[in-house]
Amino acid sequence: MKTIVLLTLSILLFGCSKQDNNKIKVLDTGLFTIEVPSGWEYKEKEGIDSFVGEIHGKDIILRFDAGIYTSRLVLSEEEYINDSRNWIPDFPYYEEGVIYTSGGVEGTRKIIMEEKGITDTSLVIVKKFPTPLKD
Repeated sequence: MKTIVLLTLSILLFGCSKQDNNKIKVLDTGLFTIEVPSGWEYKEKEGIDSFVGEIHGKDIILRFDAGIYTSRLVLSEEEYINDSRNWIPDFPYYEEGVIYTSGGVEGTRKIIMEEKGITDTSLVIVKKFPTPLKD
């Protein structure tokens, strides 16, 4: 949710200064929707363990990276001390020993195997990271 707020503020502050603001469209990334000037386009990117993309407009590119390991916005000292949420939540689809990716399964498996010097593909289990459900 904070990512959406930051994207919206960025668009309002930097992206709409010299464009026809009457022509607005809704971009649907699969994770969130956002209203942008009609000339802007969503570009899906490939991430290893998160949902990554870019929104391109005239003279501006907004990049986002959303996932369970993506950094949160900074909390105040009081919020941090009193915060009781689980910082890395468990998801019902999580399976022990499985590496999840939003990118290509075989490409991710190959990278991990090369990094760890593994030659047996059965030792590296990689599955596609499910697209998060919209609220």
